[in-house]
Amino acid sequence: MKSLRLILNPHDFFKYFAGTKESKISFKLFYNCLNLLEIHRDPQRVSLEMSLPIELVNYWYENAKELSNLKSQKNNPRLFDLNNINHQSTPLKPAMIDTAEEQTAMIHFFEKIQNLFKKNPDQIKAVLEIFLSRVTASHTGIHYRWGKIDQLESFYSMVKDLFPRQFWHLLGQNLIKSLDTKKQPLLMKLAQSHSKTKGYPTTQEDYVRLQLYSIKDGRALAAFKFCLHLACIGRPQTLELNPQKWEP
Repeated sequence: MKSLRLILNPHDFFKYFAGTKESKISFKLFYNCLNLLEIHRDPQRVSLEMSLPIELVNYWYENAKELSNLKSQKNNPRLFDLNNINHQSTPLKPAMIDTAEEQTAMIHFFEKIQNLFKKNPDQIKAVLEIFLSRVTASHTGIHYRWGKIDQLESFYSMVKDLFPRQFWHLLGQNLIKSLDTKKQPLLMKLAQSHSKTKGYPTTQEDYVRLQLYSIKDGRALAAFKFCLHLACIGRPQTLELNPQKWEP
């Protein structure tokens, strides 16, 4: 009876974010598949080598290609710094992250995103679209001018549960004096928590940056851009993204 049920109700890989337990595609398998696609540029060959449906591999391939060409209004690549990459062609995936803190953030992300998407698909759609509309090749976090700080509050409210709370960091000048407790309560709470901890950086820039940060390593964590980029590639087929509507 069990085998009959499997035949009648085959698993639909396209309903889930690749790399989540719900997808039944392990993160390692997903990333290895993207790596082979980047090398060979041949979905048919990769699907055979990885024993995955050609339709699924080709879906990821087309998503990855489209994202690799994503540019800002100023025509700058959003996801890859092409001047610093020794590739004959544009890469398809972000470089692997390897520190323990990066891995912790990544595991948390892929454990959470499918369930959060099931509960509120529009929220995850907005997170991914805003990410694609504001990410830059030079930084892992995203930044907003002070005049649009309410938009950052909104984004943080939607994205904060996707990553471990201890890594969130807000970088900006005079945050506690400049933020409004009533209008930006979440950002204010984040800024206040930093004020009690040594090791966070300061800035002279006139905007506010939201990122993941490692006090131990003294740097921003690449897991933020790494995970959101991969989620856009391996997203459910029903989740169409239109980042242009969020362009600054």
